[in-house]
Amino acid sequence: MKMTRSAQLSAAITDLGRLSLHGRAPERRVRRDNVGGGTLNVLAATEASPPRTRPVSDELVIAVDASAVGEHAVDGDSAVIHARSCLDPRPPPGADATATAHPKAAPAAPERVRPGPPHDAAIPEDAPARGDIRASRWPFALKGLRRKPGVRHDLQRGNRVEAATGDGGPDRGRPTRPRHRSRGTAAAAAAAVLVIAGGGTFLLVRPGSASGSGPAGTALAVPRCTTKTATTRVLAGVHPKYVAVDGMPFAVVVGLGRQSSQFSFVSAENSVVMLTNNGSDPTLFRNIQVPGAPKKGEAITKDGRYLFVASGDGADVISIPKARDNAANPFLGDLDSKGTGAVQVAISPDDKYAFVTLQGSSNMAVFDVKITKSGFRGYAFDGFVPLDSQPVGVAQFGDLLYVTSWQRATDKSPSEGTVSVVSMKRAETRTQQGTAVLATALAGCRPSRVVTSPDGRVVWVTAQQSNALLAFNAAWLRADRAHPLIANVPVGPNPIGEKFIKSGAQIVVANSGSPPSLMVVNTRKALAGAGKLALVGSIPTGRQPHEFNQTDLEGGKTLLVTDRGSGRLEAVSINDIP
Repeated sequence: MKMTRSAQLSAAITDLGRLSLHGRAPERRVRRDNVGGGTLNVLAATEASPPRTRPVSDELVIAVDASAVGEHAVDGDSAVIHARSCLDPRPPPGADATATAHPKAAPAAPERVRPGPPHDAAIPEDAPARGDIRASRWPFALKGLRRKPGVRHDLQRGNRVEAATGDGGPDRGRPTRPRHRSRGTAAAAAAAVLVIAGGGTFLLVRPGSASGSGPAGTALAVPRCTTKTATTRVLAGVHPKYVAVDGMPFAVVVGLGRQSSQFSFVSAENSVVMLTNNGSDPTLFRNIQVPGAPKKGEAITKDGRYLFVASGDGADVISIPKARDNAANPFLGDLDSKGTGAVQVAISPDDKYAFVTLQGSSNMAVFDVKITKSGFRGYAFDGFVPLDSQPVGVAQFGDLLYVTSWQRATDKSPSEGTVSVVSMKRAETRTQQGTAVLATALAGCRPSRVVTSPDGRVVWVTAQQSNALLAFNAAWLRADRAHPLIANVPVGPNPIGEKFIKSGAQIVVANSGSPPSLMVVNTRKALAGAGKLALVGSIPTGRQPHEFNQTDLEGGKTLLVTDRGSGRLEAVSINDIP
């Protein structure tokens, strides 16, 4: 085969499937241009058979014989091809050892969820990923690569591996069970890798990097602390409206049910500000005075009757019907734990338990809430779930809680923080609270808020001192895998709040640093590894935007944002966001 020095090959990692020793991989085709002149030499790096190549029209056909484990090279003036085959020393059960089939890998056995303290799962952020693929540079163009239906391909960009399916579209955000690793088998996929030598790209192929279905990416480094921030275009067609709120507004929630959904509740210093949502703009309805420490995170019971506001060492409880009916005192009482620094609160799906993150005492308080059909009947403090230093954010999905902690270690600042998976059932049982944390992973520097995707398969975290929005594969996170991070989107300074809009197609992030802004992120692009290119644009905001919620105004969806530094509530029409 002859190629000129200017020959172009589309770069790709082609999955040739799981093979048995002495089997043969199927062929793969890659586009080539400017054919003619020069010689491409085929050499064997080991006793294994070299890859076979032949030109067909404007394509280069590559095949690897699975006769032995080893590395093979095709070397020439203008192109280098590397292929590596790692093969089973014996055929899989029920298969002929000499078969040339290309069977799908058998279903993987899930790794056992390992309960234990969060520090057991912590790993240094600079620790290399298991069998990670590293590259100095990777061409973005993959034009002409013909994908075989039902066959997975691995496309590397930066320090991640992007998985794509044979139908031509990425397999984004769908969790998969971890690969089962047996001691006696070095089984993996044979792969052929084409690299343009002139481009200066060098690749080491990790065997078995493309098995099963799952979210794009299998090993992504956790970002370090940084002062670098991302910038993006200003969305010119978005014009927020503002409503003055007394004090420094922290969080905002919207009532549930037909009667209460027309109201929003904003936590402030020593009050909860109640606004109506049934006009063109949010308008002040009443100011509910609540004694005690400043009011922070909020949550509403599933029956829509009670508002819980994190405060002091627990939470304050407000009757929404009484507040709606303009009763003199809708404040019903508070929950006390003897901890310090309440930040966020979550309610169990059955409304029987409240969970409050306590930043000052590095744990989460658990309250048995006595709510009956006739009303709120008090509570019982059930104990603490131990967490890493300064836990702040909490999100509930199913029977699990996801909790962010600012720091893994307390001896330095800034430092890397964590996201932990907590069993709600164990947290509700006093004798099991010490083992309620099922898994913990590094989550950048000062991780603050955490939300789950609508289907619960991806966990999103804002990392304040990494200036990043991070996405974790929820299944890998729960299974305590070493590297569950699958997306890293750089955003503006000091991101805190985050909110899904458009049924999860976008996330809006509140950058509370200077300059402040709201940044809109395309979740599909983020999970595909686009990084900064996943940014849709930014929206003007007041000082220190903090928390989000969403309501209906003017027949369309409206995003509500608390601006702590400006003492205002911001209303953004979601219909105006592209």
